[in-house]
Amino acid sequence: MALDKKARLAGIVVEQADEKRFSIRWDAVATDDIIRVFAGDSPATIDKHTPVAETRGGDSVEITLPQPIDNPYFEIVKDGGKGFVWALRQLPLEKICNFRDIGGYRTKDNRRMRWGQVFRSPHLAMLTDNDHNLMHRIGIKLVCDFRTQEEAEAQPDRLPEDGSMEYLPLPIFHGKYDPAEAFECIKQGDISWLTDDFMTNNYLKQIDDFAHLWKQFFEHLMDSKKRPLVFHCTAGKDRTGVCAALILLTAGVPESTVIADHALSNKYNAHVIEHIKLEIKKFGIDPEDMRSYLTAPREAMQAVLKHLREEYGSATEYLTREAGIDPQDLERLKREITVGS
Repeated sequence: MALDKKARLAGIVVEQADEKRFSIRWDAVATDDIIRVFAGDSPATIDKHTPVAETRGGDSVEITLPQPIDNPYFEIVKDGGKGFVWALRQLPLEKICNFRDIGGYRTKDNRRMRWGQVFRSPHLAMLTDNDHNLMHRIGIKLVCDFRTQEEAEAQPDRLPEDGSMEYLPLPIFHGKYDPAEAFECIKQGDISWLTDDFMTNNYLKQIDDFAHLWKQFFEHLMDSKKRPLVFHCTAGKDRTGVCAALILLTAGVPESTVIADHALSNKYNAHVIEHIKLEIKKFGIDPEDMRSYLTAPREAMQAVLKHLREEYGSATEYLTREAGIDPQDLERLKREITVGS
């Protein structure tokens, strides 16, 4: 089948082999298309004069950087046309998985989420000094924490002591089965509270009961002086997943992409989940009976998307009517966190 020379590059994935070696894959292009790749340590500092790799046709390229960059950004250019900036989805922190950039996703009006502006994560209690250095280079200015006070006190975020990163607690809780209390039940071998619809109901409560909190969060997100920022809960999948969905939907990202982004937590948390399963077995509980609690359940995110459509009209209408955010401010935010592609 002939490949369209005018087609945009699509399906781009960046993977890291070691501190200097990376691979980039994309959907196959015409055999005579020339693909050039440029690199830098931020989207603004990409060297657009000297490519780090060049290939004709195909669907991938291997890159060896002249010197290590712990979180490089790549601009991928096809036949001298408009380049696409791309980066690692998961950042290479030493002890924290599932810290990831929500950049790169295409919107329904053919824009893309900017890289290096909005990050999602699990809790940051295990940040190392090297992780601090990386977060400084990324430029993180604000850390938003959706954990309850009990969760945060049990595992406080280890942020730099120089005050360079503002910390904003925005606790989301669910009454009796607050995450901290739920874990105590698990330790007692009790999962009777974990019904089939427990996680879905919790996701929906985050929408129905916390409009005031999302207003606070978006007011900070809309302040360009607070970006880049990172938001997180404990595992970076449920409360963090709902927040990411609201941001992506507001920017115009399709629902299918929102669901796919949500599912990435299962990939990046995989080894952590396996460790938790071993611990759960010690309490006499079959980990399979807790699958929806341990993972990022697809059905819960699908329920959120349906709920936003049917009860509020859209994520944007929810944020404007229920949370009371000015529609013009949301439109400005969309322009600032996306870029024409």
